Amino acid sequence: MENKMINRVIPDGEMNCIWVEAGLVSYKLCDRNFECEDCPFDQVMHRQSHPSSMPLTAKAAGSVEAKIEEKAVSGCEMLVSLLNGFFALPMSVSLPADRSYLRNHVWVMKEQDNIYRIGLDHYAAFLLESLGSVILSPRGALQAINNPLAWMICEDGTVAVRSPLSGRVVRSNFQLKDSAALIKNDPYGKGWISDLEVTDGENTTRRFLNAQEIGMEYSSQMEQFKHEIIEEYQHVPSLGVTLLDGGTRTRNLRDFLGPQKLLFLLQKMLAIRT
Repeated sequence: MENKMINRVIPDGEMNCIWVEAGLVSYKLCDRNFECEDCPFDQVMHRQSHPSSMPLTAKAAGSVEAKIEEKAVSGCEMLVSLLNGFFALPMSVSLPADRSYLRNHVWVMKEQDNIYRIGLDHYAAFLLESLGSVILSPRGALQAINNPLAWMICEDGTVAVRSPLSGRVVRSNFQLKDSAALIKNDPYGKGWISDLEVTDGENTTRRFLNAQEIGMEYSSQMEQFKHEIIEEYQHVPSLGVTLLDGGTRTRNLRDFLGPQKLLFLLQKMLAIRT
């Protein structure tokens, strides 16, 4: 019978944390070269073993590890906290008042008679972390409302940016060919996408919203997204300070949901019909 290779969770010869040796935790990776006296986890375990002991030292109290609650928290509690923190950043940035917006996170600004510039707002740009390249509509291409105007090529998939207007492409931002990150880093400036010539711009743009109006729409939209995500993940099991498989602690929403789920959220935002 062939000998099969056995893959061990704990490599041969690796030292164990003293709390593993004591049988109080199943597995704990050490990132402090076993210098227990400076280890916040060691101090937490000592406090749990001896409740009357002194509180954490000032050095430990200032560390990231020491600030994390010692008890396990439910996956839902962690998700709510991560969602609030994640959406707080785009919600804290003001929308420029010199252009109009649509619910699918596209902005429109009049350049000259019947010429309108189109781009993505910072909410959508915020989710384009893995953006690699951009495919733009060529000059002269005819566009219809809600048809793809550009495509964002990300590591985990492709996202279409839909046109808010019907018209002809007179110019596309080919700087994005060499530097797609402009969309993420400067969505209201150098990260614009295309200029369209329309025949009835004044009537067409009546359905657009100003910065204040769309700000209220986005607030409601973000709350709806948070509610849907919480509903989907509400049965995630409890998570503690140390993962039993020695994995990395969940620190942000991307760690929790994974990049494909965030890409799906972006696709859903940009697919809203206007």
